[in-house]
Amino acid sequence: MLKKINRAISPARYASAVALLLALATATPSSAANFIDSCENFGLQGTTLTASCRQVDINRNAKMVSASINLDSIIGNTNGILTWGGSNFSSTCKNIQLKSPGFTPKGNRPPKEAILQADCTQMQVMTVANSLNLDERIHNNNGTLVYR
Repeated sequence: MLKKINRAISPARYASAVALLLALATATPSSAANFIDSCENFGLQGTTLTASCRQVDINRNAKMVSASINLDSIIGNTNGILTWGGSNFSSTCKNIQLKSPGFTPKGNRPPKEAILQADCTQMQVMTVANSLNLDERIHNNNGTLVYR
């Protein structure tokens, strides 16, 4: 048999619960978006990924803002392979490019991926062509490109 318990909620707890619900209801929708879903006009300047990314203000008004992230600070070359969490890949890689399969120059189809391609030195002997999907770890955090 279940016993009914009557407990009054204190005004402080009630206010905290209301504040939490309000915060959840007004959370920014683009805070965890992969950048390809909420950014456009992206490109590579040296080792810096640049883009116009969606930013939403407190009133839920969206606008596009300039954003960038230095890939050399988050990508390394491990024995000829581009790897997340390393650094200074550009010191041992050449022919660094950004490829976007599905992208058309006239912009009538959005890109499906953003692929970093490079020829990287392996064991200081030869270079190996390889690639890394930037959308796996680069995200748009309300108008700022971040590594996760």
